[in-house]
Amino acid sequence: MKELRIGLVLYGGVSLAVYMNGVVTELWHALRASQARASNGAAALDGTALIYKDLLDTLATGSDTEELRIVVDAVAGTSAGGVNGAALAKAVVEGGDARVLNTVWIEQADIDALAAAPAERAPLWLRLGAGAVTRVIPMLRRLRKSIDRLPGIDWPWARDHCFGLATAKSGTVTPLSGSY
Repeated sequence: MKELRIGLVLYGGVSLAVYMNGVVTELWHALRASQARASNGAAALDGTALIYKDLLDTLATGSDTEELRIVVDAVAGTSAGGVNGAALAKAVVEGGDARVLNTVWIEQADIDALAAAPAERAPLWLRLGAGAVTRVIPMLRRLRKSIDRLPGIDWPWARDHCFGLATAKSGTVTPLSGSY
């Protein structure tokens, strides 16, 4: 039996999220088709998984052609690509559905829904006043030095996420929700 072994790297960036989600979904369908051929379980297949199964069947019909199995060895990604990769890895390992993010990326990740108007972010800093700001600046400098010494975290990331969480209107906002 021949194996098509895949090491998948998914680039980050929300602008690529929908595209990468499509790649992940199609790869998941191909993996399902390959697994179904190995276990003779084609009845559970639907959509493009059936097409991938037919393609694998066609490739295996030649007299000197060996069976072909598709395997994903590694999945890596950054930002939104990492989220898509995690969904694929979970679906492969646990037998779940890699399409879980389709609705999120296509319907809910619209830039208008994710972007906050600048006026919504300003009031917290405007309410502090000049006296509070002059007391806070030395404390922030010390905090920045502490954060810069930590491996894997830098000041811009910590600053932006803390600011987003502090100015969020909902108590359910997390750094990964994209809603601040």
